[in-house]
Amino acid sequence: MRSLTSRIPLVFQNNDRGNFMHSSEESGGLLSETIDPETTSSETRRGTSTVNIVVIFLISTSLVGVLAWLSMATRSQIDKLTGPARSPTDCGNNYTTAIAAGCIFDFTAVKWMAPECHNATLSKSLASKVPKPMFFLSKNLTEPLSEDPLEISQHDQIWSHHEYHAIHCTYMLQLAATAAVMVSSGHHNVFLNSFSANADHIAHCSRALSNPVPDLRSVHIPRPGSALHCNIVSL
Repeated sequence: MRSLTSRIPLVFQNNDRGNFMHSSEESGGLLSETIDPETTSSETRRGTSTVNIVVIFLISTSLVGVLAWLSMATRSQIDKLTGPARSPTDCGNNYTTAIAAGCIFDFTAVKWMAPECHNATLSKSLASKVPKPMFFLSKNLTEPLSEDPLEISQHDQIWSHHEYHAIHCTYMLQLAATAAVMVSSGHHNVFLNSFSANADHIAHCSRALSNPVPDLRSVHIPRPGSALHCNIVSL
């Protein structure tokens, strides 16, 4: 909507203002002629009436032009928001099916995720806040893993630093909030992963962030090679 409102003054500046200036110059000339002492009062009224008609015509023409432009611009914006409905990528249930489908390993979710549900910028930004190495095979964080998605996915469970839990939950809640804002703003084809769309997981993360466990050294991550479903929350 910002693009619409910011462009409206340009329309007046390039088109209507030029017309008004031209009308003012013409009306000024007519008025100076009507002020001539030899001109009758009836001619003065007739000249002034003519100027008013011209000005009204120019204003009406300009308003019609602006309204037509706004209508086309608004329709173009609506078309961008709606667009054709599409289905998200199905990653399957494990890293084999996820890789075959073209899904992406999300290090903040520690799950495979459909491209439509993956927020690479946010995930990378939050994951950078977790100490490195990020993942381990043991609860006491003594057997570090590389950040190779294939290696991580082959384990049934892994562990991470206690900071990871808060980062993971922040990420999931932020994705849910972003989707909610997009839907309320009228966007269509809004996608959300099954963790962020799950009421139980949202409640769990809310508790984890508002009431963190003291002196927690490591966090357990089950089934890191599994895939999250990507849901359409608005058609």
